Amino acid sequence: MFRTHETFEKAAGRCVLQIGASDAVSALKAARMFEKDVAAIDINMGCAKNYAVSMGMGAQLMTDQKVAEDIVKTLRRNLNIPVSIKTRIFTTERDVDVHRTSEWVQLLQGAGAAAITVHAR
Repeated sequence: MFRTHETFEKAAGRCVLQIGASDAVSALKAARMFEKDVAAIDINMGCAKNYAVSMGMGAQLMTDQKVAEDIVKTLRRNLNIPVSIKTRIFTTERDVDVHRTSEWVQLLQGAGAAAITVHAR
């Protein structure tokens, strides 16, 4: 069951549902369940917790970028609400990898992400 306070959240366009997904089919299936109840769908592509990564979700999608791109493109083609992404910066042993992070964000933007949040830990 999913509930929101309609006049406060949905009517104001403020309720965004974040989901984790490891493939486009399951992402679309989950998003369609809530599409009419939320203003947007956010895909978590930054969670580094073992449970998420071991299931191919979260930060694991940063290493499987074709799957990540497919998820975004599939949702954009099939949903009538925006799709956003939460992700992380790429790092090296010593520093932030600005170039790799920029390429990643551009890939997500090109796939159709309406907004991208970069979690800069």
